[in-house]
Amino acid sequence: LDTLKKSIDSFISALRWDGVGLLYYTGRAFQVGGQNFLLSVDGSSDAGSGSAVEKSIALSPLMDRMNSAQNQLNLVILNTAYSDPSGRSPNGDKPGLAAMSVKPHTFFLSSAPPDVMYPSAFSEKQIFVHQLIPLMEQENLPMSRLGTTLQVNLMAASSNQMTPWALDQLAGTYRLEN
Repeated sequence: LDTLKKSIDSFISALRWDGVGLLYYTGRAFQVGGQNFLLSVDGSSDAGSGSAVEKSIALSPLMDRMNSAQNQLNLVILNTAYSDPSGRSPNGDKPGLAAMSVKPHTFFLSSAPPDVMYPSAFSEKQIFVHQLIPLMEQENLPMSRLGTTLQVNLMAASSNQMTPWALDQLAGTYRLEN
C-alpha cells in the first residue's frame, strides 16, 4: 500500500495545468457506504472487513486530488468489475462500484455500471481491454464518442453481457491523439 500511495503522490505532483492526467487501474475495487475503494495488491479480498478499507485507496479523494491540479483534462479508466476466481465479489455493501459523479474536465470510464460485478472469466479474457485499446489508438476520436462506441463494441464482444459506464464533465471537444 505504501508503494501505491507513493506512486499516486508522484503522479499527482507531475500533473500540470496544461497537461492531461491519465489514471488507469486494473484490479479489485469495492464500495462501502457508497464510497469506492481501489484495493492494493496486499489487500484482502474480504472487502467488508476493516483491513480491506485500510489497505485500499479511496477513489473520490484521489479524483479530487487530480482535479486540484487544474490540468486541462483528467481521464480515469477502471477495469475492476470482476469477482475473484473463487466466485466471491470483492465488495462491502453491494457489488461493484457505487454510483458517483465527476468534477469538471474529467472523463471517467469503468468496465461496468454501478452495483454490477461480472464473472472472473470476463477478466481472464480481457474483453474490456481488447475493446478499449483499439479505440484509444484511433486518431481524432472525440471523447464524447469513446464511451458510446466502447459500449457497442463491448456488448457485441460479450454477447450483450457487459456494459461499460462512462461519465464526463467536459466542456468543448476533446479528441484522442497519438
